[in-house]
Amino acid sequence: TGLGVVSPFGIGIEALSDGLAGGLGAVAEVQRHPVAGLRRPDAALVPPFVPRRVEPRMRLEGLDRCSQYTALAAKQAMTAGALSLLPRDCVDVGLVVGLARYPTTAEEQCLGSICRNGLDVPDLVHFPFLVPNSVVGSVSRQLSLKGYSSAVCSSHGAGMDSLACSADAVALGHTDLTLAGAVDEVSDRIHHDLDAVGLLAEHAAGEGAVLVLLEDEHSARARGVPVVARVLAHLGAFHAEPATRAQVDALLDGVLAGAGLVDADVTTVCASLQRPSPHEAGADAAVTGRFGAVLDTSDQLGWAPAVG
Repeated sequence: TGLGVVSPFGIGIEALSDGLAGGLGAVAEVQRHPVAGLRRPDAALVPPFVPRRVEPRMRLEGLDRCSQYTALAAKQAMTAGALSLLPRDCVDVGLVVGLARYPTTAEEQCLGSICRNGLDVPDLVHFPFLVPNSVVGSVSRQLSLKGYSSAVCSSHGAGMDSLACSADAVALGHTDLTLAGAVDEVSDRIHHDLDAVGLLAEHAAGEGAVLVLLEDEHSARARGVPVVARVLAHLGAFHAEPATRAQVDALLDGVLAGAGLVDADVTTVCASLQRPSPHEAGADAAVTGRFGAVLDTSDQLGWAPAVG
């Protein structure tokens, strides 16, 4: 029932939609950290902003970059979903955030301090950011959220995984209202590592945050807010080894059956398939084999799968 976005086009849904509709490019040479010697010195970064000017009612200055992006997107989603931002009205609202890794810049600063000074002089400022769930805690404190909360750290599947976790929480009655989505940032080390292994040969690294307000439909109707979209069904599985096509087909059959649909009912498939990847060969074969005509992959949209 609500949506919030922090993207390389700026803060807010309008900035993103205007950038996409205008055919503008958000990829530029990075000024935030040194890029000398990189084959791909550019990236799609969120434009610099002064937290106090952008959001004077939240104390964002002391937060890591991932927490800042998430807090801004969360407030937008709550406002779009007609939720009160008063602390007494936020106690039942939850937050589930997917991260590809950690809050990487803060993590790098902490590990760098340990390498320089040893464990006898701990970096107490950045140490909490070695835990992915620090983002959820930081944002929850800013917005007085006290409902169901969790962090999902599962590489490029984190965005979809957070939606699935939230849908489960709503379906099981753990919460009526939860914010769900993903955040990612391009840090100095991540940029250099991605460039070194050749992942930026055809794509630019990107960052930002996207959160939706997910709630029980009875709750939405009772509040009288428009329903933007529905989660009809979801299903997932973890395989220590690369999934076979038969395993992925079984998942697809299950989720379609849960929604009361068949292959022919599907008009669009958005898949974050990282080609070429032997670990996703089964998923690639199953999805393209069944939905090739309506397939839209992250390869065509730019490499930002964690926010996908």
